[in-house]
This record gives sequence, structure tokens and C-alpha cells, in this order.
Amino acid sequence: MQGGNPTFRRCRFVDNRTNADGAAWYGYDNNARFIACEFIGNDGGEGGTARATYEGSITLIGCRVVGNDPADAAVN
Repeated sequence: MQGGNPTFRRCRFVDNRTNADGAAWYGYDNNARFIACEFIGNDGGEGGTARATYEGSITLIGCRVVGNDPADAAVN
């Protein structure tokens, strides 16, 4: 998604796959907020499970992040 400030509430992102740029979310020039969401078993390749680029940010509030790969880049 490009631009804007989306908010996601009580969403589940489960078993998503990609080679790059976020298995569950990829944002460009936006500030995404995830509230009470679950990120489970996603494989984001080089991009992590959720990724923001170019002047963007990701905020997790009360979210559950479990079993994602790569584990060191669950949120990038």
C-alpha cells in the first residue's frame, strides 16, 4: 500500500509466503498500525513478516508474533 495511515484491528495473518517485501504486509510511505493482531507462521524471505519502506513505519499494539521466518526480521 502506498500512502495513508491504515489501522488494522483483530486481524490474523497466518501462513503467508513471499520471497521479499513482507509476507503479511508491505507498506510504502505510510504509517500502519496493527492493534490486537496475530502474525503466525509467516515466511517473509528477505523482507520479514511485515515491512515498511521509504518514510514509513509499523506500530504493533498488543499483537502476537509467533513462529515467523526469518525469526530475526518478523517486523522490518
